[in-house]
Parts: sequence; structure tokens; C-alpha cells
Amino acid sequence: MEATAPSRGLRSQARARSTGDFATALLQSNPAPEQLTPWYDPSITAIPPTSNRCDRLFSQCKLVMMPQRASLLPMNFEMLIFLRANRKFWDASTLVELDVDVTDDN
Repeated sequence: MEATAPSRGLRSQARARSTGDFATALLQSNPAPEQLTPWYDPSITAIPPTSNRCDRLFSQCKLVMMPQRASLLPMNFEMLIFLRANRKFWDASTLVELDVDVTDDN
């Protein structure tokens, strides 16, 4: 029994070495591709991502239309969304400079 134990160990080591050699040979036989990322035409960056803009607009609408504002008039809702979407073009000082006549038509 003692003679068979070392031979089993040698066989498992030989198998492990041959498996490692096969994997190494396989990896070396197939070279890695030169370019891993796809190439796109540079002019494609000029096309605006319209779906992203729409998603952002609807996301902002969701944030404005809360249960507390459910009775908001459509015109007021549209104005809030317009101002929120174009926030980078105005600030509080711009609104103060506006001369808006807020008179009641009734």
C-alpha cells in the first residue's frame, strides 16, 4: 500500500502540470485582439443624445408634479418645468430684473 500512495501523488501532480501546460499553450496560441473597444467615427459626437434629454425632462416633471401640486394649472406647471429645465440660463438676479405686470384680469 505504501508503494501505491506515492504513485498516486505523482499522477495527480503530472495531471496538474499537464493541465496547466495545456491552458498555457492554449492562451499563447490565441493572441489577444489588438483593439478591445469599438471604433466610432468622430463625427458621431456631434449628434445630440435626444433620448437623454427627454429622460431628464420627464424626470424633472416627476419632481415638480407632487401630490401637493396636483391642482396646479397646466400653464403654471409648464412655466415651472421650463424654468427648471433651463436653469443654467437664469438665476435669482435675472428674475428680479424682469419687469412683469402682475395684474388681475377679473
